[in-house]
Amino acid sequence: MSAVERFGPSFHRTFAFNRSAISALLSLAGRFEKEPGRRMTREVIRSETLLGSIYVEAMPRYAQASGLLDSDNRLAPLGRYVAAQDILLGRQETLWLVHYNLCKHGGIAPRFWGYLVEEVMHAGDELERDQISQMIRSVTESQQAIKVSDQTAADAATVFLKTYSSSDSLGGLSLLQDLGNGRYLVLEHEAPPPLVFAFVVADYWALNLNNTSSVWIDEFNKTGGPAQTLLMGQGQINHAMRELSRMGIASVQLTQPPYQFSPLWRDQDDLLERIYGT
Repeated sequence: MSAVERFGPSFHRTFAFNRSAISALLSLAGRFEKEPGRRMTREVIRSETLLGSIYVEAMPRYAQASGLLDSDNRLAPLGRYVAAQDILLGRQETLWLVHYNLCKHGGIAPRFWGYLVEEVMHAGDELERDQISQMIRSVTESQQAIKVSDQTAADAATVFLKTYSSSDSLGGLSLLQDLGNGRYLVLEHEAPPPLVFAFVVADYWALNLNNTSSVWIDEFNKTGGPAQTLLMGQGQINHAMRELSRMGIASVQLTQPPYQFSPLWRDQDDLLERIYGT
């Protein structure tokens, strides 16, 4: 799979993201790093873990789309830190980074994932599964040129909504509440930790702002930008920037508009070290 090729809308095989299953994959990938020549094929995963036959297909795709494994099921940089410091995927930082990778414009998750976060995840709004299903069909056909059946769209909607409302998935972010009967409430939630914001800005910078030393902070409010992907309001962004300035890893001018931001971190690995405390 190339860096820009996305999974199709049924990559999940009707299962939501599952933290314990992903944890098992990271543990196995970590073990295989010490055994050169061994590859995490589907058959190996089935024989070395307790994952069922469909999980063996779906969960590696989630791990890849989440930035935890690469396309050969080896630990990606984020996955290596998570495997070492948060193998149960319980930390808020990990959940937010998984969420970001599933949503980002340059990622490999189906486009509908980020589109839904951008378009419908507004605190206080009520979502209906049928409405989400229709949106998935529309964005997948228009942006990925994939024809989508009613059942495929319905399954994808269920998986998306369950991922954000279930404690076994990304429910720890407190973004959605299951109201029953296919209805969900978008919740008020705490902003991601400032270092997560910095990591997402660094990724956005690498994709969009190469050879740029500073920007007006309005840059981060663009469609698909850090603020929208992390569901952050302007006050939350300003707070995160002040914290990053206090840590000495960004230079921030917030005294009078136009506000300006300059990163001082070395690279994304520097930020991962700070996030996971290694």
